[in-house]
Amino acid sequence: NGDTKNDVFRGTVYGSLVVYRLEIFNRFGEMVFSTTDPKKGWDGVFKGVALPAGSFVWQCSYQFAGQLKRFLKGNVVLVR
Repeated sequence: NGDTKNDVFRGTVYGSLVVYRLEIFNRFGEMVFSTTDPKKGWDGVFKGVALPAGSFVWQCSYQFAGQLKRFLKGNVVLVR
């Protein structure tokens, strides 16, 4: 809603990353967001259009320096 509180979905990173990729998918499996920059996040927009409220799937692969590569996934609910 533009109040700077929870307006962007992104990972919280503490440490030195070697690999990072965050992807978000809609209920049809279409990728609506992707980034390799941990400072960038998803604001609920796809192709310049604000998406309607709903549930989305996210997945993130990352690797910190000196550690093994990891993979996480989950759901995020977009509320308008």
